[in-house]
Amino acid sequence: MLLTSVGVIYIFTTLHIIIIANFFVQSNKKEQHSAAESKTDTELKITTFHALKPHETLAPVKAHVGLKHFAYIINPMLSCSRLDVFLFVFIHSSVDHFDNRIKIRQTWGSIKKFNNLTVTKVFLLGKTQNSTLQSLVVTEAWKHKDIIQGNFIDHYRNLTYKHVMGHRWITEHCSHVKNVIKIDDDVFLNIPNALKFLTKDNYFKREDTEYDAIYCSRRIHGGPMRTDGKWFVTKEEYPGNLYPTWCQGFGYIVKPRLSKRLYEISEEVGFFWIDDVYVTGMLIEKLGDVKHLEFKYPHSYKYMEKVKEGSNNVLFLIVENGQEKDRWHRFYNEYILQKN
Repeated sequence: MLLTSVGVIYIFTTLHIIIIANFFVQSNKKEQHSAAESKTDTELKITTFHALKPHETLAPVKAHVGLKHFAYIINPMLSCSRLDVFLFVFIHSSVDHFDNRIKIRQTWGSIKKFNNLTVTKVFLLGKTQNSTLQSLVVTEAWKHKDIIQGNFIDHYRNLTYKHVMGHRWITEHCSHVKNVIKIDDDVFLNIPNALKFLTKDNYFKREDTEYDAIYCSRRIHGGPMRTDGKWFVTKEEYPGNLYPTWCQGFGYIVKPRLSKRLYEISEEVGFFWIDDVYVTGMLIEKLGDVKHLEFKYPHSYKYMEKVKEGSNNVLFLIVENGQEKDRWHRFYNEYILQKN
């Protein structure tokens, strides 16, 4: 009987020790997992949100952009953490434009420093309802840490959300940079030319006084398209016959101070789905004191097919078809790397 009691006590004691040991092991695993998550979150934040649908095609002008209800799905919070960033480039891309992003990363987007000036870039995306595509985007974001994704459907009628998102992100995470370039993912940016413009031929200064301006290809006296087509605009969407002066959206340059002002004023200006007109026209018109500065040689733009071999006197190279993107590597290797 005594032996039986001792045996029972021994068994319970052993079980108690095992339970306690297991508790500490599991606790340690949780702490390690939590620490790993914390470390990852500082590099890239990925969250699941309900997607905002494409804006109504007959949205009245009084409807605002509504970014108060907007959230980031993917947010590379450390992509602009360096305090010495001279040039920040945000690139409009689409979820399925994997090839465009690869070409940019392999060519002009690979330049992180030039003449001791730091350059950084991010791609702006909306959300896709295709789970396979979304999974590929998440994998790409983890690998490169250069994708910002908003919780609106990636659609051409949601480009205004994407555009304002870029200026919001700069305001929240990148306000310390010196210069900002907005560009589309089918455009080649000549980084050395851009840095030369921003350091030597700076049109943002007049008589040593810096003012708010946007350097771009201006469009003056243009109006909405009233005939059927992709860019058809109804009277309800835009009742006026003329747009304010605006910039072609393939590429432009601003200061981060203007990015902040554009983002903030967007809550006061009615939504319009053509983002170039909305951001560089309507918002700037509302601000009232921002100048549109026209591109000037040699800091202007050309279409890739018209660029002569050896020509490096261009800021933005616009690609009109997929085959021309194959010239990016050649142009980058022969006229960016070798000439600078």
